[in-house]
Amino acid sequence: SMIFEDVEDDVKSLSSIKALFEDWKRENGEQYFQSYASLSLPNLLAPLVRYETVLWDPLNGTNDDNESHGGTMFEQFDWFKTLYDFAENIPTPKNADFDPKDDPDGDLVPKLVELVAIPLLVDLISSAYEPFSVAQTVKLTNACEEIQLFCPSDESLKKLKAAPLSGLQKAVEVVGIPIIGPVISGEAGHSMAERCINQAIKLLENAVKWADLCSPEALLEIAIEGLCDGKIIPACNRLIREKNQSSLAALKLVASALSKIAKLIPNKWKCCIPYESRIEKLAQLNLQCAKVILEIGDKDLKLSIAESRSLMQPI
Repeated sequence: SMIFEDVEDDVKSLSSIKALFEDWKRENGEQYFQSYASLSLPNLLAPLVRYETVLWDPLNGTNDDNESHGGTMFEQFDWFKTLYDFAENIPTPKNADFDPKDDPDGDLVPKLVELVAIPLLVDLISSAYEPFSVAQTVKLTNACEEIQLFCPSDESLKKLKAAPLSGLQKAVEVVGIPIIGPVISGEAGHSMAERCINQAIKLLENAVKWADLCSPEALLEIAIEGLCDGKIIPACNRLIREKNQSSLAALKLVASALSKIAKLIPNKWKCCIPYESRIEKLAQLNLQCAKVILEIGDKDLKLSIAESRSLMQPI
C-alpha cells in the first residue's frame, strides 16, 4: 500500500512489530519494563489497526459474514488474530511492580479496541444511525455489547452510552400522530391513527433495545416522557373520547397500544427512581380506558387493560 511506502519493513506490519517487542521482553525484560513499553505499544500499533478497521461496518455488515469486514466480530480481523496472544508465555520482568497475572501486555487487544473501535462506533451511531430501523438497531446494539466484553474505561463507555441518545430524541420529534379533526374519526381515521401509533411504538421498541447500554433515566426521558407522553397519549386520549358507532374500535386501538407499551417496558427501567413519576400519564390513560371499558362491559378489553396495568407496575 502507498500509505506505508516509506515505512521500514521491520515496523511496517503488526506481525513484525509484535516480534520486535516480544523479543525485547523475552531477552531484556527489565529494560522492557523500565521503558514503559507496555504503555506505549497500543498507541504505536493503533495506526495499523485503524487502517484495517476502517473496513469494519457493523451498520451494514452481517454477523456471519466471514468474507468481508461486515458484522461485529473482531475475531475476523487479521490484527486481532495477530495480537490476541501477544507476549503469551513470556515471563513478566522481575522488576515489575505488579503481579504477573496483571501484566498490562495481556490487555493489548482490549486497549486497541478502546483506542480504535470505540471512536469509530461512536461516530457511526452519532452520524448514520436510523432509529426507526430495527435491523440497524439490532446490529449496533450487538456491536456495543461486544465492545463491552473488552471492559473499556469509564470515559469511553460514557461516550458510547451517549451516542444513540441524540438520534433517538430527534426521531421522537419527527413522530406525528393526528389528534384533532375528522382525520382521526371514523374507520379511515382510525386506520391512519393506528399506523401512526404503531410507528411510534416501533420507535419505542428500538429505544428499549438500548436498555442494556444507555442509562434508564436518559431513555425514560426520551421514550416515555417524549414519545409516550408527548405523542402517543394525546392521540389515545382523543380516541377514547369518541362517542359514536366507532367508539369501540377506537377503544380497542387504545387498549392494544397500552398492551404493546406495557410489554415493552424493561424491568431495568421499572427499578429506577424516576420510573413511577415518568409513567404517571400512562397510568392515567390506563385508568381512563378502564373506566370506559367498564361502562361498555367488554370482558376481553377489561382483561387486556388489567394486564397492562400490572405490567407497568414499578419493581
